[in-house]
Amino acid sequence: MTRSWRDWRISVVQGVRQPASGAAGGAILVLRLVFNSALNYGFGVALAWFLTAENFGRVSVMQSFFGLSSFILNAALPPILARRMAQAEDGLEDGSAATFRSALVGNAALGLALLVGLLVAQGVAGVPLPDAGPIVIGLVACTIPLIAINNVFLGAFQGCRLFGGMAFVQSVETAIRFVVGVSLGGVLGLGVPGVALAFLLGSLAATLGGLFALASRIPRRGPLAAFATFRQSVPIGIGIIALGVVMTVDVLYLSAYGPGGNAAVAEYQVANILARAVFFVGITLSSVVFPYLAHHGPGPDSHAWFLAALRYVPLSLLPIQFALIIAPEPILAIAFPASYSHASSLVRVLAIGALGLLLAQMLLQALVALGAARQVAVRASLAAATEVLALFLLVPRAGAAGAAIAFGIGTWAATGLLAHAYLQLQPRKGLPLSGPFRHAVALGGMLPALLIARLLLPFPGILLIGIGVLLHLVTARMLRLVTDTDVLRARQVLVGLALRRRQ
Repeated sequence: MTRSWRDWRISVVQGVRQPASGAAGGAILVLRLVFNSALNYGFGVALAWFLTAENFGRVSVMQSFFGLSSFILNAALPPILARRMAQAEDGLEDGSAATFRSALVGNAALGLALLVGLLVAQGVAGVPLPDAGPIVIGLVACTIPLIAINNVFLGAFQGCRLFGGMAFVQSVETAIRFVVGVSLGGVLGLGVPGVALAFLLGSLAATLGGLFALASRIPRRGPLAAFATFRQSVPIGIGIIALGVVMTVDVLYLSAYGPGGNAAVAEYQVANILARAVFFVGITLSSVVFPYLAHHGPGPDSHAWFLAALRYVPLSLLPIQFALIIAPEPILAIAFPASYSHASSLVRVLAIGALGLLLAQMLLQALVALGAARQVAVRASLAAATEVLALFLLVPRAGAAGAAIAFGIGTWAATGLLAHAYLQLQPRKGLPLSGPFRHAVALGGMLPALLIARLLLPFPGILLIGIGVLLHLVTARMLRLVTDTDVLRARQVLVGLALRRRQ
């Protein structure tokens, strides 16, 4: 039986405005991840085909600036809002409305300050967007305040466990950015201005979507929260911004000081697109468990939630990075123009660094949820300073390869420092990964297929990589790394999707 338009609309509204359980939220965010990852991959790949290396390098620098801006605007106030609303949802805290108002006002002011800083730096020194014309600068400037508001909304989504609303808003933003960016920037030949317009329209759609999904939770006029509420926001903000520097400074530094100009940046970004996809999986896992960590506080319960998310890293994400480290050539040859074929060595180095970034992000979010603000600030800042120093030493001499090595140094420094802080805070049981030896055996089952895939033509190579991943899953199941519960949950998800299609 087909549902009426009214029933469908009610179902959508309920899906984006009602809280979800941990299991349901995880399923929703995994589906969002698949959708957004496909579009983000497609976005980068399409632009690499349509744009010249020079323009693709410029777009890459602009994307890195947007990424760093998002980290800055998500650094201080949204995590405090998410934590307060997670506690308020459980009846533990009052004043979440005042916190929401303060987060909106404060982030809007921070976004305005960032906008002014961009215009001044661009006018005086021509950075951080070299060779950008007034149209591109104007579009980027208009996007920043929207990013500021959207990050507050994401904090509210996370704290209230509105994973359906979060998935809806981010998927709409990604879809609009993809369609407009590829159409205007690529097909119609508008280049960098077309891509900048796509980011603006995507951010605007996310703002409108957030207003719709959070309609019953956005407070009306009223008092702001006391300053003490946000006292922790300063060290938290420093820590999150520091991790944003770890993630984005390599591209910005390479653009400003590396040899090869925008063409070198373009090749580096191609490798980035392949290597860093797993990072967004880490954001998804952290978003699901954040409310539960904030609710339970330090102790066995929150530790169990964190480990439940962490076990998916060696089980499902490490094989992807392993394939990119051993055999990136077939994937690179199919996805990108032949002019980028030399990026395979960069993919290998960046894949190692991206795994460290994934773990660092999960640890940082866990520490923020548990209230360990000072540890986050100090240790993430040390990691960022380490990467900047490595960039200073390596990029002038080794160019893109030096930037990739410095990125890996920074991410794994962050992982080590934050892991030490986490183990000091939580039960001293370490971070077990369901048996490191068994995971190593499961990865070893992939190795012959990956080594042969490097020697084949692209399409047979891709097929063999897929067979290698399948062998990993089979071996993991035989070694009980994939449990009966995992199989049952996968079946339930597939049955649920099949039933929805029939409705």
